[in-house]
Amino acid sequence: MSLRKVSAAPFLRRGTDEVTRAEFIYSLTGDLGWFEPGEAEDVLGAGVEEGLLNEDGEELRPSFDVGDVEIDGFEPSSDLVDDGGRDVFERAVDRLVDTGYGRREAVAEINRIHADMDGARVEAAALVTARKEGVRVADLAEEALDEIS
Repeated sequence: MSLRKVSAAPFLRRGTDEVTRAEFIYSLTGDLGWFEPGEAEDVLGAGVEEGLLNEDGEELRPSFDVGDVEIDGFEPSSDLVDDGGRDVFERAVDRLVDTGYGRREAVAEINRIHADMDGARVEAAALVTARKEGVRVADLAEEALDEIS
């Protein structure tokens, strides 16, 4: 389950880089049918908290390139906002934050490295960034390999 994928979905569905809070919620509930309204609010809050979504009043913008996210065939589970639903990318960000990075700073650095990695998955960029900072990520790397195998 990927908070990053769910956060990207409303932007991808609407073909835009900005949506209102209401459009975001409607996209997750009505368009995609993934969540109930209260759950969609929780997902939105988690996306903001994780630094994946930037708020400006009622407007939301992603902090990452949603074009790098594939949602075809994706179905999130209801435990998405629980720690058990967090993917490799999100856990690598958490580990960077534990070393002193701000959450938004960590995502920005991962995105910068990802832009230089020509076609690599964003999870790989997250692992490279974390490892560059001396963070142990061997367990996450193994999990990422299992996911793509």
